[in-house]
Amino acid sequence: MKYKRLIKLTICIVLAMVIFVLGCMSPAQEQVVKGDNFFKQEQWDEALTAYGKAKELDPKLAVTELNTKLAKVYYNRGLAYDDKDNYDNAIADYTKAIEVDPKLNVSELNAKLVEAYNNRGADYNTDVDSDKAITDFTMAIQLNPKHAEAYNNRGTIYYNSKKDNDKSIADFTMAIQMDPTLTQAYYNRGLAYKAKRDLDQSIADFTKAIETDTNNTIAYNQRGNAYVYKGDHDKAIYDFNKVTGMASTNAIEELISQL
Repeated sequence: MKYKRLIKLTICIVLAMVIFVLGCMSPAQEQVVKGDNFFKQEQWDEALTAYGKAKELDPKLAVTELNTKLAKVYYNRGLAYDDKDNYDNAIADYTKAIEVDPKLNVSELNAKLVEAYNNRGADYNTDVDSDKAITDFTMAIQLNPKHAEAYNNRGTIYYNSKKDNDKSIADFTMAIQMDPTLTQAYYNRGLAYKAKRDLDQSIADFTKAIETDTNNTIAYNQRGNAYVYKGDHDKAIYDFNKVTGMASTNAIEELISQL
């Protein structure tokens, strides 16, 4: 019986304290509590609204702590947009998170922002908006100067859309410096050198692309074309035979997989 009375007394004390605390809360603090609850439920829009109201009601309310909460909401909502390939909103939210709290896990946040710019740039390229694509790839590079894929992607735009072989070669070269195993960058630079009729450099790059990916039929084919231009028909035939051989092997494997 004594234990039951003790438990009841404890519960009453706790409830009294909760009621007292809630009664002492300012309207701004109540909004912070609401925001925290929304955050736990991953209701990002509602959390932002609650935290925003808290700041309006009391601009001096633990500003640093509140900004950190806001930044985390923007970051998490950015992740949600990213998962849906909604890069415009993801970039806006990641950027807002940095503005609100520049100290919020900057390395991880910047990495997410870089990828969002790179992915949106790829989308712009698909939509044939080359200028916007270049802008986004450039932003990704500014945020992470070692981002090989962004260099390669921008170089592809310069080569395909802008017909600027020199700029594309410069970007492909940077991509290779950042990631010497990036097959696509060697292949792309080979195309640009071939367009400039620098056949030796072109062949060297296609060869590197083949070394990093021995089943790269398009690199064999392009190297074969370069050998034709050089008049080295034996080497050209060798490369074209590799292409047809791989094609036959792939066709056989495809047939077997369908049995």
